[in-house]
Amino acid sequence: MRLARDMLAWFFMPKRFLFGAERTANLRVPTFETLCFIDEPDEVASVHKATGSVLLGGAGNAFLTPLLRDQSAFTLDGDRHKLARRIAGKWLTARAMQDSQPIIDAIIQQELDNWQAAGRRDIGDWSRWLTMRILCKITLGIEDQARVRRIYKRFEAATGYTANIVTYTKRFWAPRGIISTGHFVEFLVKRIDRELDQIIADGRAHLQNAPAENVLHGLIEAQQEHGYDNAFIRDNIAAILAAGYDTTGSALSWTMFWLARYTDKTADPEAFRSEVLRYCPPVEILPRRIAEHALEDACEIAPSIVSVASTSGDAGPLVCPCVHRVHHNPALYPDPERFEPNRFANQKAGSPDTYMPFGAGGRMCLGINLGKLVLDRTIALIWERNLQVQTNLRRFNPIRRNVSIWPGFVFRGRLQPAQNKEG
Repeated sequence: MRLARDMLAWFFMPKRFLFGAERTANLRVPTFETLCFIDEPDEVASVHKATGSVLLGGAGNAFLTPLLRDQSAFTLDGDRHKLARRIAGKWLTARAMQDSQPIIDAIIQQELDNWQAAGRRDIGDWSRWLTMRILCKITLGIEDQARVRRIYKRFEAATGYTANIVTYTKRFWAPRGIISTGHFVEFLVKRIDRELDQIIADGRAHLQNAPAENVLHGLIEAQQEHGYDNAFIRDNIAAILAAGYDTTGSALSWTMFWLARYTDKTADPEAFRSEVLRYCPPVEILPRRIAEHALEDACEIAPSIVSVASTSGDAGPLVCPCVHRVHHNPALYPDPERFEPNRFANQKAGSPDTYMPFGAGGRMCLGINLGKLVLDRTIALIWERNLQVQTNLRRFNPIRRNVSIWPGFVFRGRLQPAQNKEG
């Protein structure tokens, strides 16, 4: 009974694993893996340092392969992983994102207007759609909203709450006959592939007459030099879109959750964003697979593994630095259950071992600069326009949507001019 309850909670209601007395040092998900949660800063630091050798991020992300396949920066390890990061990262630097701020501002302004005119809206949908529009423009050069909407719908169909069960059930990852969950997942992903194939073809056509301008063009331009196939391009575009719109969409939704409760508009937008990402980072764990024949080394690096190593098979458990737990450690963040942007007012967020909403080290999120800018500019524009967010949710009760954490299954709200207190 406890095992079934744990599985259901892991699939949809992860709060009990993140906070409070019920949180466990490890969790067995029979359909997936045994997870060993790492939350002591020194141990987290050791895991980060060993990631890429003893501990593998790409292998740890194997549950993403049904959508992202096996040649994306998320699912690769070693030199191919570094290559994917190097090519894509060239177009996602802090300087490049700052140059794109006017474009990003224009899209945010338009979507704020649309939300305000629509009245009550699904905030999660609004956040993901806004992020997808920005990603398509900045990383792929696509701005036609009808086309972006089609891409968005394809990804929405393949992710979402029902995807939770597929993601964490290994037998669903591959087709097992024409009437199987894996076959249906394959059908949904092929619909995405058709969109991506056309995007790649359009990128090639662009490069015949103009220089490279974005991540897509960079991947195509570098193909001949590095000898990778179209699947490498496809997988990394899919990763940028899927991971980017999901995690930044989650962060935007949490931003709206807290904007509805925190009325001090004198706070710095960057400090507000830092506190949002501390309190509720979009991804709660950073899974690492122990490299083959390296279980003994892994146990020395992260002693927490020892207690479950003998019961989790020859490969050992998935080693999972737990972002939420680290961010709510009172030794690192006094009064951690209080939402207080001013804790970051005069300082930047902590080290990668104590503050890691975007991951850490060689597995740091490629879109960190874009994600930060989207969040900062959304907060700033809402405050500059004196807008107020009203939502249906009052309690902090995080839920899981695919691999990210969101404010609620039903999260709706309005965006309207702030009421004058004196009036």
